[in-house]
Amino acid sequence: MALRILIVGGGLAGQATALALRRAEHNIQVFENSYLTPEDTAGPLVHLGPRSNDLLRSWGVDTAVAKGVLIKTIDEFDRDGNAKDTGVVLPPGWMYYERSRLHQALLNAATASTGSGVPVEVHLGTEVVSVDTQAARIVLGDGRVFEGDVVVGADGFYSTVRKTIAHVDTIPINDRKIAVQFSVQLYSGPLTQRFPNQPERYEKWTGSDLEVRVYSVEPGYLLFECTLPAQAGTETTPASVKALLIQAFPSNQTELAQILAALDTKNLHLWTQAEYPRVQTWTSNKIVLIGDAAHPFLPHEAPGTSQSLNDAATLAAELSSDVKAEDIPRHLAAWTALRKERLKTLPCFYASACT
Repeated sequence: MALRILIVGGGLAGQATALALRRAEHNIQVFENSYLTPEDTAGPLVHLGPRSNDLLRSWGVDTAVAKGVLIKTIDEFDRDGNAKDTGVVLPPGWMYYERSRLHQALLNAATASTGSGVPVEVHLGTEVVSVDTQAARIVLGDGRVFEGDVVVGADGFYSTVRKTIAHVDTIPINDRKIAVQFSVQLYSGPLTQRFPNQPERYEKWTGSDLEVRVYSVEPGYLLFECTLPAQAGTETTPASVKALLIQAFPSNQTELAQILAALDTKNLHLWTQAEYPRVQTWTSNKIVLIGDAAHPFLPHEAPGTSQSLNDAATLAAELSSDVKAEDIPRHLAAWTALRKERLKTLPCFYASACT
Protein backbone atom coordinates (compact mmCIF):
# COMPACT_ATOMS: atom_id res chain seq x y z
CA MET A 1 0.00 0.00 0.00
CA ALA A 2 1.32 3.44 -0.90
CA LEU A 3 1.70 5.48 2.28
CA ARG A 4 1.16 9.23 2.52
CA ILE A 5 4.38 10.51 4.04
CA LEU A 6 4.90 14.10 5.19
CA ILE A 7 8.54 15.15 5.55
CA VAL A 8 9.28 18.23 7.62
CA GLY A 9 12.53 19.77 6.37
CA GLY A 10 13.94 19.91 2.86
CA GLY A 11 17.69 19.85 3.52
CA LEU A 12 20.00 17.01 2.57
CA ALA A 13 18.36 14.55 4.98
CA GLY A 14 14.84 15.56 3.90
CA GLN A 15 15.53 15.31 0.16
CA ALA A 16 17.39 12.01 0.52
CA THR A 17 14.52 10.57 2.55
CA ALA A 18 11.96 11.86 0.06
CA LEU A 19 13.85 10.28 -2.82
CA ALA A 20 14.35 6.93 -1.09
CA LEU A 21 10.68 6.73 0.00
CA ARG A 22 9.50 7.79 -3.46
CA ARG A 23 11.42 4.82 -4.87
CA ALA A 24 9.61 2.61 -2.33
CA GLU A 25 6.36 3.62 -4.13
CA HIS A 26 4.99 5.98 -1.49
CA ASN A 27 3.40 9.43 -1.95
CA ILE A 28 5.70 12.08 -0.50
CA GLN A 29 5.28 15.74 0.41
CA VAL A 30 8.16 17.85 1.75
CA PHE A 31 7.62 21.02 3.79
CA GLU A 32 10.59 23.39 3.86
CA ASN A 33 10.74 26.71 5.70
CA SER A 34 13.21 28.31 3.27
CA TYR A 35 13.06 28.71 -0.51
CA LEU A 36 16.14 26.50 -1.07
CA THR A 37 18.20 29.18 -2.75
CA PRO A 38 21.94 28.47 -3.14
CA GLU A 39 22.49 30.59 -0.03
CA ASP A 40 19.99 28.44 1.89
CA THR A 41 21.72 25.19 0.96
CA ALA A 42 25.35 26.35 1.17
CA GLY A 43 27.70 25.04 3.83
CA PRO A 44 30.89 23.10 4.43
CA LEU A 45 31.86 20.46 1.89
CA VAL A 46 30.34 16.99 2.25
CA HIS A 47 32.60 13.92 2.45
CA LEU A 48 30.98 10.61 1.49
CA GLY A 49 32.39 7.11 1.57
CA PRO A 50 31.87 4.27 -0.92
CA ARG A 51 28.57 3.01 0.57
CA SER A 52 26.96 6.46 0.50
CA ASN A 53 28.14 7.08 -3.06
CA ASP A 54 26.70 3.72 -4.08
CA LEU A 55 23.36 4.84 -2.62
CA LEU A 56 23.40 8.03 -4.68
CA ARG A 57 24.05 6.05 -7.85
CA SER A 58 21.36 3.49 -7.04
CA TRP A 59 18.86 6.32 -6.50
CA GLY A 60 19.60 7.78 -9.93
CA VAL A 61 21.18 10.99 -8.63
CA ASP A 62 22.76 12.91 -11.52
CA THR A 63 26.52 12.87 -10.94
CA ALA A 64 27.00 15.75 -13.38
CA VAL A 65 24.85 17.96 -11.13
CA ALA A 66 26.28 16.67 -7.83
CA LYS A 67 29.78 17.14 -9.24
CA GLY A 68 31.60 15.00 -6.68
CA VAL A 69 35.39 14.85 -6.66
CA LEU A 70 37.00 11.46 -6.18
CA ILE A 71 39.64 11.46 -3.42
CA LYS A 72 42.62 9.19 -3.89
CA THR A 73 45.24 10.91 -1.74
CA ILE A 74 45.61 13.50 1.03
CA ASP A 75 48.77 15.58 1.36
CA GLU A 76 49.59 17.15 4.75
CA PHE A 77 51.75 20.20 5.48
CA ASP A 78 52.81 22.00 8.63
CA ARG A 79 52.31 25.72 9.19
CA ASP A 80 55.65 26.48 7.50
CA GLY A 81 54.71 24.59 4.35
CA ASN A 82 56.83 21.52 5.04
CA ALA A 83 55.36 18.21 3.90
CA LYS A 84 54.28 16.13 6.91
CA ASP A 85 52.66 13.13 5.29
CA THR A 86 52.48 13.30 1.54
CA GLY A 87 50.33 11.03 -0.54
CA VAL A 88 48.21 9.28 2.13
CA VAL A 89 46.15 6.86 0.05
CA LEU A 90 42.45 6.50 0.86
CA PRO A 91 40.36 3.37 0.25
CA PRO A 92 38.61 3.46 -3.15
CA GLY A 93 35.31 5.30 -3.49
CA TRP A 94 35.66 8.36 -1.22
CA MET A 95 34.41 11.64 -2.69
CA TYR A 96 33.75 15.21 -1.61
CA TYR A 97 30.88 17.43 -2.79
CA GLU A 98 29.93 21.07 -2.65
CA ARG A 99 26.90 20.95 -0.35
CA SER A 100 24.53 23.04 -2.49
CA ARG A 101 25.32 20.98 -5.61
CA LEU A 102 24.62 17.69 -3.83
CA HIS A 103 21.38 19.12 -2.47
CA GLN A 104 20.28 20.24 -5.95
CA ALA A 105 21.03 16.79 -7.39
CA LEU A 106 18.94 15.09 -4.68
CA LEU A 107 16.09 17.59 -5.16
CA ASN A 108 16.14 17.07 -8.94
CA ALA A 109 15.98 13.30 -8.58
CA ALA A 110 13.18 13.46 -5.98
CA THR A 111 10.97 15.73 -8.09
CA ALA A 112 11.82 14.39 -11.57
CA SER A 113 8.90 13.41 -13.80
CA THR A 114 10.77 10.25 -14.78
CA GLY A 115 12.08 7.46 -12.59
CA SER A 116 10.58 5.12 -10.00
CA GLY A 117 7.53 6.23 -8.07
CA VAL A 118 5.44 9.39 -7.99
CA PRO A 119 7.39 12.69 -8.09
CA VAL A 120 7.83 14.30 -4.68
CA GLU A 121 5.80 17.44 -4.00
CA VAL A 122 7.88 20.14 -2.30
CA HIS A 123 6.23 23.04 -0.44
CA LEU A 124 8.71 25.93 -0.03
CA GLY A 125 8.39 28.81 2.41
CA THR A 126 6.16 26.72 4.66
CA GLU A 127 6.76 26.79 8.40
CA VAL A 128 5.49 23.77 10.34
CA VAL A 129 4.33 25.05 13.73
CA SER A 130 2.88 21.91 15.29
CA VAL A 131 2.73 18.13 14.84
CA ASP A 132 -0.01 15.79 16.07
CA THR A 133 1.71 12.54 17.00
CA GLN A 134 -1.50 10.54 17.13
CA ALA A 135 -2.95 11.54 13.78
CA ALA A 136 0.28 12.06 11.76
CA ARG A 137 -0.93 15.60 11.15
CA ILE A 138 1.03 18.82 10.71
CA VAL A 139 -0.14 22.41 10.97
CA LEU A 140 1.54 25.21 9.00
CA GLY A 141 2.06 28.79 10.07
CA ASP A 142 -0.63 29.95 7.65
CA GLY A 143 -3.18 27.62 9.26
CA ARG A 144 -3.22 24.90 6.62
CA VAL A 145 -3.40 21.34 7.89
CA PHE A 146 -1.94 18.24 6.22
CA GLU A 147 -2.56 14.68 7.34
CA GLY A 148 -0.69 11.55 6.31
CA ASP A 149 0.22 8.07 7.44
CA VAL A 150 3.74 9.01 8.61
CA VAL A 151 5.46 12.26 9.57
CA VAL A 152 9.26 12.35 9.20
CA GLY A 153 11.10 15.03 11.15
CA ALA A 154 14.09 15.93 8.98
CA ASP A 155 14.21 19.51 10.21
CA GLY A 156 17.73 19.49 11.58
CA PHE A 157 19.33 20.99 14.66
CA TYR A 158 16.39 23.20 15.63
CA SER A 159 13.77 20.54 14.94
CA THR A 160 10.14 21.39 15.64
CA VAL A 161 9.23 17.72 15.33
CA ARG A 162 11.86 16.75 17.92
CA LYS A 163 10.32 19.07 20.48
CA THR A 164 6.93 17.48 19.81
CA ILE A 165 7.94 13.88 20.43
CA ALA A 166 10.92 14.22 22.79
CA HIS A 167 9.50 17.11 24.84
CA VAL A 168 12.88 18.83 25.07
CA ASP A 169 14.17 22.15 23.88
CA THR A 170 17.28 22.35 21.74
CA ILE A 171 19.87 23.30 24.35
CA PRO A 172 23.57 23.32 23.37
CA ILE A 173 25.90 21.18 25.46
CA ASN A 174 29.21 22.73 24.36
CA ASP A 175 30.67 25.94 23.03
CA ARG A 176 29.88 27.03 19.51
CA LYS A 177 32.03 26.20 16.52
CA ILE A 178 32.49 28.34 13.41
CA ALA A 179 32.80 26.65 10.03
CA VAL A 180 34.83 28.87 7.69
CA GLN A 181 34.97 28.69 3.90
CA PHE A 182 36.53 30.86 1.18
CA SER A 183 37.71 30.41 -2.39
CA VAL A 184 40.58 31.82 -4.46
CA GLN A 185 41.30 31.77 -8.15
CA LEU A 186 44.03 29.49 -9.43
CA TYR A 187 47.30 31.21 -10.22
CA SER A 188 50.90 30.16 -10.88
CA GLY A 189 51.89 29.27 -7.31
CA PRO A 190 52.90 25.72 -6.35
CA LEU A 191 49.89 25.15 -4.07
CA THR A 192 47.28 26.00 -6.69
CA GLN A 193 49.16 24.27 -9.49
CA ARG A 194 49.23 20.98 -7.60
CA PHE A 195 45.47 20.62 -8.07
CA PRO A 196 45.19 20.83 -11.88
CA ASN A 197 48.03 18.31 -12.05
CA GLN A 198 46.61 16.03 -9.33
CA PRO A 199 42.87 16.72 -9.10
CA GLU A 200 41.86 13.58 -7.14
CA ARG A 201 43.15 14.81 -3.81
CA TYR A 202 42.97 17.46 -1.14
CA GLU A 203 45.44 19.02 1.28
CA LYS A 204 45.60 19.64 5.03
CA TRP A 205 47.67 22.50 6.44
CA THR A 206 48.14 22.34 10.22
CA GLY A 207 48.70 25.63 12.01
CA SER A 208 48.57 26.59 15.69
CA ASP A 209 45.57 24.60 16.96
CA LEU A 210 44.00 24.87 13.51
CA GLU A 211 43.72 22.75 10.39
CA VAL A 212 42.95 24.29 7.00
CA ARG A 213 41.76 21.97 4.22
CA VAL A 214 42.23 22.84 0.56
CA TYR A 215 39.97 21.44 -2.16
CA SER A 216 39.25 21.84 -5.85
CA VAL A 217 35.58 21.65 -6.86
CA GLU A 218 34.98 24.42 -9.39
CA PRO A 219 37.36 24.76 -12.38
CA GLY A 220 39.72 27.67 -11.87
CA TYR A 221 39.20 27.95 -8.10
CA LEU A 222 40.43 26.41 -4.87
CA LEU A 223 38.16 26.10 -1.85
CA PHE A 224 39.57 26.50 1.68
CA GLU A 225 37.80 25.32 4.83
CA CYS A 226 38.49 25.13 8.55
CA THR A 227 36.66 25.09 11.87
CA LEU A 228 37.30 27.56 14.70
CA PRO A 229 35.99 27.75 18.27
CA ALA A 230 33.71 30.72 18.84
CA GLN A 231 35.31 32.92 21.48
CA ALA A 232 32.92 33.59 24.33
CA GLY A 233 32.01 37.22 24.79
CA THR A 234 33.51 38.33 21.49
CA GLU A 235 31.80 39.13 18.23
CA THR A 236 32.62 36.84 15.34
CA THR A 237 33.20 38.82 12.15
CA PRO A 238 34.97 38.04 8.88
CA ALA A 239 37.74 40.41 9.95
CA SER A 240 38.24 38.65 13.30
CA VAL A 241 38.24 35.26 11.60
CA LYS A 242 40.84 36.41 9.08
CA ALA A 243 43.03 37.61 11.96
CA LEU A 244 42.78 34.21 13.65
CA LEU A 245 43.73 32.44 10.43
CA ILE A 246 46.77 34.66 9.91
CA GLN A 247 47.80 34.12 13.53
CA ALA A 248 47.68 30.33 13.04
CA PHE A 249 50.07 30.54 10.05
CA PRO A 250 52.52 33.28 11.09
CA SER A 251 55.29 32.62 8.57
CA ASN A 252 54.73 35.08 5.74
CA GLN A 253 57.03 33.00 3.56
CA THR A 254 54.48 30.23 2.98
CA GLU A 255 52.06 30.37 0.10
CA LEU A 256 49.07 29.74 2.40
CA ALA A 257 50.05 32.65 4.64
CA GLN A 258 50.28 34.92 1.61
CA ILE A 259 46.85 33.78 0.44
CA LEU A 260 45.40 34.53 3.89
CA ALA A 261 47.01 37.97 4.03
CA ALA A 262 45.54 38.90 0.64
CA LEU A 263 42.10 37.44 1.43
CA ASP A 264 39.17 39.81 0.92
CA THR A 265 36.89 39.35 3.94
CA LYS A 266 33.87 39.71 1.63
CA ASN A 267 34.73 36.24 0.34
CA LEU A 268 34.70 34.64 3.79
CA HIS A 269 31.61 32.54 4.52
CA LEU A 270 30.88 31.66 8.15
CA TRP A 271 28.44 29.21 9.73
CA THR A 272 28.17 29.22 13.52
CA GLN A 273 26.79 26.13 15.25
CA ALA A 274 26.76 24.80 18.78
CA GLU A 275 26.98 21.11 19.66
CA TYR A 276 23.66 19.55 20.66
CA PRO A 277 22.75 16.30 22.38
CA ARG A 278 21.15 13.41 20.56
CA VAL A 279 17.79 12.74 22.08
CA GLN A 280 16.81 9.25 23.17
CA THR A 281 13.27 9.27 21.73
CA TRP A 282 13.18 9.19 17.93
CA THR A 283 9.66 7.86 17.41
CA SER A 284 6.18 8.40 18.72
CA ASN A 285 3.35 6.44 17.12
CA LYS A 286 3.61 7.46 13.42
CA ILE A 287 6.22 10.18 13.85
CA VAL A 288 9.95 9.59 13.37
CA LEU A 289 13.08 11.74 13.54
CA ILE A 290 15.85 11.39 10.98
CA GLY A 291 19.26 12.96 10.30
CA ASP A 292 20.35 15.85 12.51
CA ALA A 293 16.92 16.04 14.14
CA ALA A 294 17.71 12.66 15.75
CA HIS A 295 21.51 12.51 15.92
CA PRO A 296 23.02 15.95 15.21
CA PHE A 297 26.53 16.19 13.85
CA LEU A 298 28.20 19.53 13.28
CA PRO A 299 28.12 20.51 9.58
CA HIS A 300 31.85 19.93 9.09
CA GLU A 301 31.83 16.45 10.66
CA ALA A 302 32.23 13.68 8.11
CA PRO A 303 29.60 11.23 9.46
CA GLY A 304 26.72 13.72 9.32
CA THR A 305 25.53 13.52 5.71
CA SER A 306 26.51 9.89 5.22
CA GLN A 307 24.42 8.88 8.23
CA SER A 308 21.47 10.91 6.92
CA LEU A 309 21.69 9.07 3.59
CA ASN A 310 21.82 5.73 5.37
CA ASP A 311 18.90 6.79 7.58
CA ALA A 312 16.92 7.40 4.40
CA ALA A 313 17.88 4.12 2.73
CA THR A 314 17.11 1.96 5.76
CA LEU A 315 13.83 3.76 6.46
CA ALA A 316 12.71 3.13 2.87
CA ALA A 317 13.62 -0.55 3.27
CA GLU A 318 11.66 -0.77 6.53
CA LEU A 319 8.62 1.03 5.09
CA SER A 320 8.31 -1.20 2.05
CA SER A 321 5.34 -0.92 -0.27
CA ASP A 322 3.48 -3.77 1.50
CA VAL A 323 3.51 -2.14 4.97
CA LYS A 324 0.02 -1.68 6.41
CA ALA A 325 -0.94 1.58 8.11
CA GLU A 326 -1.66 -0.13 11.43
CA ASP A 327 1.85 -1.63 11.46
CA ILE A 328 3.70 1.67 10.97
CA PRO A 329 4.61 2.24 14.66
CA ARG A 330 6.19 -1.21 14.87
CA HIS A 331 8.23 -0.63 11.72
CA LEU A 332 9.40 2.79 12.90
CA ALA A 333 10.49 1.30 16.22
CA ALA A 334 12.42 -1.45 14.40
CA TRP A 335 14.14 1.12 12.18
CA THR A 336 15.10 3.22 15.22
CA ALA A 337 16.66 0.25 16.99
CA LEU A 338 18.67 -0.60 13.87
CA ARG A 339 20.00 2.92 13.36
CA LYS A 340 20.89 3.46 17.03
CA GLU A 341 22.99 0.31 16.98
CA ARG A 342 24.81 1.60 13.91
CA LEU A 343 25.48 4.99 15.49
CA LYS A 344 27.03 3.33 18.54
CA THR A 345 29.90 2.23 16.32
CA LEU A 346 30.78 5.81 15.26
CA PRO A 347 33.20 8.16 17.02
CA CYS A 348 31.11 10.49 19.17
CA PHE A 349 31.72 14.13 19.81
CA TYR A 350 30.61 13.88 23.43
CA ALA A 351 30.53 11.03 25.88
CA SER A 352 26.84 10.03 25.75
CA ALA A 353 26.20 10.88 22.09
CA CYS A 354 25.50 7.35 20.95
CA THR A 355 23.71 5.91 23.97
